[in-house]
Amino acid sequence: MKASVFYSNERFSSHIRYVFHHIAEYAGISQLSFFSYEDLKNVIPENIIITYGDAPPRFLEPHIHIHEAHLFSEKYLDPSSLPALPLPRWNDLPVLFGNNPENKSWVEKIDKLIISRIDLVAGIFFLLTRYEESVITSRDQYGRFPATASILSQGKILETPLADEYADVLRNWMRELVPSMEKKNAPNRFSLYVTHDVDAPFKYTWRNVLGLRKPFIRGMSVLTGKTRDPWWTFPELLKIDGDFGIRADYFFLAGGKRPLDRGYSLSQKRILDLIKTLKESGCGIGIHFSLESHLSLMKYPDSSIAGKAFIQEHALFVEKIRQFPKGSRQHFLAVSVPETWRQLDKLDIPFDASVGFAEAPGFRCGTCRAFQCFDSKRGEILKLREIPLVAMDATFLHYLKCSPREALDKLKRLALVVEKHQGVFSLLWHNNTICEGDYPGWRERYIDFLKFCRERNAVMDTVHPSHIQKADT
Repeated sequence: MKASVFYSNERFSSHIRYVFHHIAEYAGISQLSFFSYEDLKNVIPENIIITYGDAPPRFLEPHIHIHEAHLFSEKYLDPSSLPALPLPRWNDLPVLFGNNPENKSWVEKIDKLIISRIDLVAGIFFLLTRYEESVITSRDQYGRFPATASILSQGKILETPLADEYADVLRNWMRELVPSMEKKNAPNRFSLYVTHDVDAPFKYTWRNVLGLRKPFIRGMSVLTGKTRDPWWTFPELLKIDGDFGIRADYFFLAGGKRPLDRGYSLSQKRILDLIKTLKESGCGIGIHFSLESHLSLMKYPDSSIAGKAFIQEHALFVEKIRQFPKGSRQHFLAVSVPETWRQLDKLDIPFDASVGFAEAPGFRCGTCRAFQCFDSKRGEILKLREIPLVAMDATFLHYLKCSPREALDKLKRLALVVEKHQGVFSLLWHNNTICEGDYPGWRERYIDFLKFCRERNAVMDTVHPSHIQKADT
């Protein structure tokens, strides 16, 4: 399948092309060509034409025209560019951007011409780039953009992968106009990507036991080696995951000066032995950049020292682990888009798996698929890929105060959404959460969810390379 894209807005050329490359990857378009409106009279397009601008130019069929809304204009990065609530809908599809004059339909079909007054391009861009986070200044105590400030939460569409639904609309239109359009040679499949952040491998440390913050007798028994630390559940995690054919990715902290960053050190023999065991078991080892790295970046976003903590932690990780990290995740999911992406891209991190809301599950980027990152402030496509996080245990346990059963029900509902879109359910489950003594019922619900995904025929072996590397378009 080949497509020719004509657009009139040269000022935002990189932004528009980024979205169409994403659509091409999603829809399996093998060749994508870009032209200006003026080129229409000189170019003989192949297969299908997509035009994007104020009004449809003279066209050859088959042809899809998408009316451009106001996002890519002088309003860009201004609060006035944000979608207005409540969102209008077309066939129950929420419309983030669009122009719908009176007595006109959102979508018109005339023979081999489809005219959309829903600006699907601006909508996909808004979602994938986390555009609103560059405009809305709200941040929580950890410098994170809160779910409550998001239009996705306010519009009750956080649990809808809207960018995927927009891409589906375009793909279906193309197939309607060109029935011979082939599907991908290697179609995406519903997949489960299991990750474990190693935040607190030990419940008892000399500091908290001697400080009488934990039961002294039990703590001393663990610290003197008489009993196992109840949060050292890694052998059990390996067994549980292995029973389902899962080789999870583990993310390890490599620095940070704040108390929340100091659960262990990569210099500890026990941690290094654990990493060796995980690698021998086929698990991936990623870097867990500290809360300190995020807060430093937020404090000096445009300074030459903004990425100093990232550089130091990455260097320590490589020195101790003796390999480059498979990917990264920010501690406490403390990510600032696009600034964090920019730092990771400089370090040649292959993919990030941070972008999800700590306090609410769902689709923060509007997608359940890995995608290429884009710096919305600088207008630059990055090498970095993002595997957006759908859900983590801590969200249900600490933020939503759910019971294990309620959490499982929510996970299943989200998994069915991901299955519908043949996407990737990125799951984060911490090692300490399967400690029955401290978190009764959560271990069994984790296993129940893995069983549910297996019953739905999810790919569960490991994160597939196609979820990380950009597909050929």
